[in-house]
Amino acid sequence: MIIGVVSRLERIKGMDMVVPAFAKVWEVHHDVKLVVVGDGSLKGLMMEQAREQGCVDAIEWTGRLAQEELAEWYKKMDIVLMPSRSEGFGLTAIEAMDNGCVVVASNVGGLPEVVRDGEVGLLHRSEDVDDMAEKICRLIDNPKMLDDMKGRVKEYVERFSYERYKELIIDLYQKI
Repeated sequence: MIIGVVSRLERIKGMDMVVPAFAKVWEVHHDVKLVVVGDGSLKGLMMEQAREQGCVDAIEWTGRLAQEELAEWYKKMDIVLMPSRSEGFGLTAIEAMDNGCVVVASNVGGLPEVVRDGEVGLLHRSEDVDDMAEKICRLIDNPKMLDDMKGRVKEYVERFSYERYKELIIDLYQKI
């Protein structure tokens, strides 16, 4: 089971909560791995958290990747975390779902509109490491729920496609 993060490693993105939440999951599920895609000012803190929690060997750090490389990494991930403290839209969630990943995201900003809780992902309380870890464990402990969500994400995410928005804009202009 691969859990991933694709983000700037910054406080606003909630990256200081990722390793503590992962460590709680890893205590129960030693077969999980965390892949951290991105770079930023919190990378050192996150690496220190991993050392303190004893889960260094369960984490892979890719650094920042070019957009064309991301799809290959998303395909390796089962669950993608978005613990943002503030998020306008959630493009990363859409990219993750478009690549077959289930998203566990904080219940802030535009994320609840992008990640339909219980259908294509799970929402956790903002700033709550324990709730995030619980949501991740719920997916791991219930492979049928995870597989069902994975089976819905590709179709679900089509509503955010360029083609869909183009149709909506044309329809709007025709009504005006």
